[in-house]
Amino acid sequence: MLRFKQFILEFYTLLENRIDFLKQNFEGKLNTEHDPYGVHKTTNDIVDHFSTNADPTKNKAHTQWILKQYQQGRIRQEDHPRIKETLSNFEQHKNKLANRDINSYKSLSEIENAVAPHIGSEEPISKRQETRQIKDEGSEVLHSSPNLTVRKLLTKEAACHYGKGTKWCTAARGDSNMFDHYNSQGPMYIIHHKDESGNERKFQYHPTSKQFMNEKDERENLTDFVRKYPEISTHPDLQHLKVYDPNATSEDITKALSHKDFAVKRAAIQHSNVTPEHITKALSDENPDFRGSAIQHPKATPEHITKALDDEFSEVRKAAIRHPSATPEHITKALSDEDHYVRKIAILHPNATPEHITKALSDVAPFVRAAAVQNPNATPEHITKALDDKRDEVRVAAIQHSKATPEHITKALDDKSDEVREAAILNQNATPEHITKALSDRDYAVREAAYRRKKLKMKMLEK
Repeated sequence: MLRFKQFILEFYTLLENRIDFLKQNFEGKLNTEHDPYGVHKTTNDIVDHFSTNADPTKNKAHTQWILKQYQQGRIRQEDHPRIKETLSNFEQHKNKLANRDINSYKSLSEIENAVAPHIGSEEPISKRQETRQIKDEGSEVLHSSPNLTVRKLLTKEAACHYGKGTKWCTAARGDSNMFDHYNSQGPMYIIHHKDESGNERKFQYHPTSKQFMNEKDERENLTDFVRKYPEISTHPDLQHLKVYDPNATSEDITKALSHKDFAVKRAAIQHSNVTPEHITKALSDENPDFRGSAIQHPKATPEHITKALDDEFSEVRKAAIRHPSATPEHITKALSDEDHYVRKIAILHPNATPEHITKALSDVAPFVRAAAVQNPNATPEHITKALDDKRDEVRVAAIQHSKATPEHITKALDDKSDEVREAAILNQNATPEHITKALSDRDYAVREAAYRRKKLKMKMLEK
């Protein structure tokens, strides 16, 4: 009895050590961006969730594989019932498999495909039961053609019936079904499609969570699908999908700009058929991210840019001053912005004038001054001024400019900063005399850079 208790104690100690190791190994590596509805956000909680709810083995032998799948964005936290069922089948049938090493499987679907031939089929449902089930479950057909049927799901039972044969959590049986969770956020649609080869395909579309998934619960490109099958957007519920079609009309875009799904609105304002009126409307939207998307459109006018430069959110102002159509007047305005980064972006604009650069070289922010002297429109006089700047990064930026003269390089080679001297000798305008001087520099990095330049010059002369 004592030995058994000792064995149990050792087993749980090893198990705790394994879980602790996984928590340390994956710390900071489990990005949840692909899983916006995942409840657990910290590494420890995610590891505990999958080890407890998804790994069927007592010693948690598969938890590391599961975490790698999550790390690569191939599964979500809500998939734990499917993962547990698949890995249970793997454990039960792995002696029948040609490949028993779980680490060689790249996805959950690969394991499911491998064990599928060894799992007994479900008892067939009678036609009467199936008809009654469909009637009770409820769905609305939005579009029907020989090769494409679109249904709006109304109940969990319908989600199970029409999602039969897929890996969707909304088609799972029992308490693990997630249909009610998603449906409470917005309607869900199932698309039955026969492709060019005659293969029956199923897709699930949930606009609110921006998910368009195939039968294996893998993401598909919604834009490509709509462009290939534009008839999917014929029903009023799905007319917003027209904005993914290159031939979308101005009216289609106008309707989509009022859609509650941000992804649809963003697709609308990025459409090539957008008009200046659409941009004007979008710049009054309450969402700053949407306003930022609007001002990036190639058709944004100088008037739009002026308005966006008065936006309360700096991200919108940054997007505005990046626009190719930004004028010198816009740059002048942006150089007085309270946000340092707006000023930096402004002075890097191709339309920045020498007068703008002169002003920016007196900015309080060093990285704005460094950006100013990086502008291709900077003159030798600007470089001279920047080489007297008190900050090393500004002097480095100055001496890296293609317009730096031999006199500038000579001055920079006497700079107190090793980084400035190294940047000087790496300038393509450095002469053999500069190289000779730098070969005697007190800093190894400067001498090494000079030596590389000397070898390069010799090779060029040999040619």
